[in-house]
Order: sequence, then C-alpha cells, then structure tokens
Amino acid sequence: MRIMMQTICCVLLLLAMGVPSAIAAKDDWHVEVEPDWRGYYRSESPVVARDFRRYMEALELDDEQMATARDLFTAFESEIRDISTLMREQRADSERTFEKNKKKQRKQQQARLRMTERYDKRAGELTTHLFSDLRLMLTSKQEEAWKELEQLRRRRETLSRFAAYPAENVDLVVIIEGLKMPEDVRSGLNNTLENYLVELDNAVMIRNAKVASLSGPARKIARMYREWWEAEDETDQQRVRRRIESRQEKLVSGATHLRDLCKRVKDINERYAQQIMIGLSSDLLPRFERQVAQVIEKSEDDDWGDYNRARRAMRAIVQLEYTKPIAELRMQAYGEDNDYYQRYAERMRAIPSATEKQVDAIKALKAEFETEYEALRKRHNRKMPRAKDPNQFEFQLDGAQLTLYQGERPQHYWERWEEEQPSEDFQRDNSKLSQRYMDRLRHILTLEQRSYIANY
Repeated sequence: MRIMMQTICCVLLLLAMGVPSAIAAKDDWHVEVEPDWRGYYRSESPVVARDFRRYMEALELDDEQMATARDLFTAFESEIRDISTLMREQRADSERTFEKNKKKQRKQQQARLRMTERYDKRAGELTTHLFSDLRLMLTSKQEEAWKELEQLRRRRETLSRFAAYPAENVDLVVIIEGLKMPEDVRSGLNNTLENYLVELDNAVMIRNAKVASLSGPARKIARMYREWWEAEDETDQQRVRRRIESRQEKLVSGATHLRDLCKRVKDINERYAQQIMIGLSSDLLPRFERQVAQVIEKSEDDDWGDYNRARRAMRAIVQLEYTKPIAELRMQAYGEDNDYYQRYAERMRAIPSATEKQVDAIKALKAEFETEYEALRKRHNRKMPRAKDPNQFEFQLDGAQLTLYQGERPQHYWERWEEEQPSEDFQRDNSKLSQRYMDRLRHILTLEQRSYIANY
C-alpha cells in the first residue's frame, strides 16, 4: 500500500509540474485531466449483493425466479472477482519489477493503465449480460417494473459515483427506510418521496449524460499522457504538452455545465430533506439529520484529525466476540508453534466477551458520546460544509479523472490534508472528551476486558 501511494503521489506531482496550465487569470476556470488511477482499487464488484437484492425485490420475483437470479449473480460476482484478481496481480508485479531505464518505466506505467481499461471494458460487458439475462426471465407484468428498476440502478450505482458535491451522495429514500418510525408517519411521507424520486432521477439522468459526453474527450487526453511519457526529445515533450493544454481548455465549458448539473442534484436533495424534516416529530428529526450528515461527511475528504480514542475503544469492545474467533483461526493457519499467534490467541481467550448488559450500556454511552462529539466538531468548525462557492471540483468520469479549478493550478489532496490540521483548541477539547468517556467505559468493564483496550 505504501509503495502504491508513493507511486500515485509521484506521478501526480510530475503531472502537475510537467504539464503546467496555460498562464491564466486568477478568476478564470480551467480543466486538468488525468488518467484513471483507480485501477489500484478495482477489487469490488460494480454491482454489490445488497443492491442486487433490492433489484430483485423491485421486480417482485417469485421463489423460482429468485433462485435463478441468485445463481446469475453468483456467477457474475465470481467472474468479476477472478478478472479483478488477475488484473491487480499483474499490476502489482509490474509495479514491483525493478527497472532502471526511464523509458521502460514509462512503458510499464502505460501497460498498467491498459490493464485497467481492459478490466473496465470486460466488467461493463458482464454487467450488461447480467441484467439482460435477468430481464429474459420476467413475466409481462414484471416487465412493467423494469423502468422502476432502471431508476433504482441509477440511484444506487451512479448517484455517488459521479458526484462532485458531498450532498449529491444523499439518497433520502434509503435514509427514511433505515429509520424506525410509526407507520402513519412513514405513509405520510410517501407523496413527498414519490415526487423526490421523479425529480431526482431526471436530474441524475441529465448529469450522467453530460458525464458520458465528457468521458470520450477526456480519455483521449489521458491517452496523450502516454505519448508525453514516450517522448524523449524535449521539443517533442513540449509539443505534446501544448496539445494537452489546448484540449483541456476546450473542455472548460462542458465541465462548468457538469458542475451546474451536479449542483442541481445537490439542491434537490437539500430541498426535499427540508420538506421531510417539516413532517418529522422531535424524536425523529435529530436521527434523520444525523443520518444525512453522516452520508455527507463520509463523502468528504478524510480528516485524520477526527480520530478519537474513546470511539475506537468502544467499537473494539463491542466487536470482541468477532475478534476472538479470528485469533483462533490465525493460530491454526500459522501453526500452534508460532509464538506470536499462540500468545495472541491465549490473550484473547482470557478476555471475557461483553455481557448483554455491558453491550447495552456501551451502546448508550456511545450514543451520548456521538452527540457530544458532534457538538464539539461544530463548535470548532471541524468538517463543516464546504464553501458555498468552491473554486475546485473533481469529477470521476468513465476512464479518466477531471478537475475543474480556478487559479494557476489545482490543489491536490495531500495539500488539503496539510491545510486541514486540527487546531490546538480542538485537540485539547477532543483529548478531554476522550479521557472522560474512556473513564466511563472502564467503569463498565472488568479489569480483564480493560486489558484489551489498555493501549488505546
């Protein structure tokens, strides 16, 4: 992982230094296109099992159809896993092959990008075949629900994938489904949610169409980086750089339009969230707001300053019953004569799992903690919503990454991490909060159980 991240950072830095944007006014918008580096992370299926179950429920399949659909998905998931494994193995072998020659190093980088492209193409074909086969088994009545399925797929598979704003990632239907509420309250929201789905799906379709129209030109620019890497003569490198800059500037208009379409999706989510909040009781309202905030925060940049030892300790104790069997399996896998795993397994056996009473007490404690911690972050302006008018947007296209920015060059993620270091006041108050809840957690646990989190 460390080698992998170093490789990405180095290449991105070279791109930033080696392909400077044209001299630009501070307030002008510009575009930077990069190859799709996400091949490093192509390990998950493009359609996850949880979503596929939702699709089957939307079609109201009978038991026999359900069994056939599950078989189709199992075969699909298996083939996706196999081709992903082979692709990532080949990439890993290529990355770790020592090569002194700079030209051959660039060829290796190009080969890795081509591996990712082949995987994406095959994964897309398999996904198309999966849903084509699923559709073949439907009755005429079930076929009428296919439009609803396509709408559901757009929300589940593309809502977050092509999002530029954190609030775009919110699916209000999923949040409402996950909240426990009286049936009359839920039914009272049906009309609002139906209107929300229609308006959201229309906005997502238009946004996705713009993504598709930008993806082709962006992929061509990304491929031009290979030509730049292959060029040995400085004159040739400058010629390729000028072509890249020229083509990037031609995408500015389309990228700003995509930004506006993303904002439309965000605005729909925010507007309907406000409508839903009006109809919620005082006990449901904070739970709804918390779920929406969690989705938005998860989609923002990781903030290493938000680490809290009390939260980690509470989670570790609750998960102890799952951790202990894993320790036994590791000891069996590495052999009982392996001193490290033997001692670790013995240590885990000596720690009593949390009782039902303790688990309930820890859950109540964690709920109190999260309320206080959320208030602490707001007080110190930690992970508050981004600027109303941000000057940089990052879009994940099909086969390329595009950044729309103002200024001389875009700001890269490692530079944002440096800017987001927590203040001393936040660190002090966070430390006090952690200590207070660690003390309360220790009062709930036995000394044997506390040994598991003594280093936290």
